[in-house]
Amino acid sequence: MTLCECVCVCVYMQWYTLHSVITHHGDSLDRGHYTACVKGFDGSWALMNDDKVLPVTAEQVLLDNPAEKETAYVLTYVLETAKAAV
Repeated sequence: MTLCECVCVCVYMQWYTLHSVITHHGDSLDRGHYTACVKGFDGSWALMNDDKVLPVTAEQVLLDNPAEKETAYVLTYVLETAKAAV
């Protein structure tokens, strides 16, 4: 699967772009820590972790890390445009 296939979704000819990923870190949902990666207006991504904001790449946003018990929990998308049928 390519990066574009992960971040661009077409539903009923409406295109959506990945805007944020909320990730859970820990053994179970009642224990652990949550972070968020958010796409800025300029297209760059940032990792929000408590009081820290760090730049990250789109590839890093899409990478789950099961070894560290890290899993994407919530994905948010933004409607981009309606595309003509191909």
